[in-house]
Amino acid sequence: MTPEYYPGSKQVLKDYRAAVEASEGDELETALGEPYKYLRYHGVRTAFYSIGSLARALNRSPVTIRKWEADGTIPKTNLHPPKGDKALGGKVRLYTREQIAGLRDIAESCGILRETWRPIKDTNFRELARELFEEG
Repeated sequence: MTPEYYPGSKQVLKDYRAAVEASEGDELETALGEPYKYLRYHGVRTAFYSIGSLARALNRSPVTIRKWEADGTIPKTNLHPPKGDKALGGKVRLYTREQIAGLRDIAESCGILRETWRPIKDTNFRELARELFEEG
């Protein structure tokens, strides 16, 4: 079996399909795993997930998600652990279930989630992701 590569790269394509398939429908929590932390958000106790959970849901690596944040493909999350939370050096990015599900749905509609690896620049993923984060 010959390895597949990310488009325009020599890096072997990682297969997160099991997590993506498990995330379809109401089974998103299964793909996400346990929340990283529960915090009050707009007065409501909310489950927050780490960048690793977002990466699994999008069939990417956490490094790719950080790169996407840095280059503006997805907005930077404004959700971080409270000051004084020293877990992982305080550099944890936190996402709500709704943000992750929304980004996954956008990736699916743009054709960048599964076997149809289209270049993200050829889609409107960036604009739709920005709208999603502005709504939340």
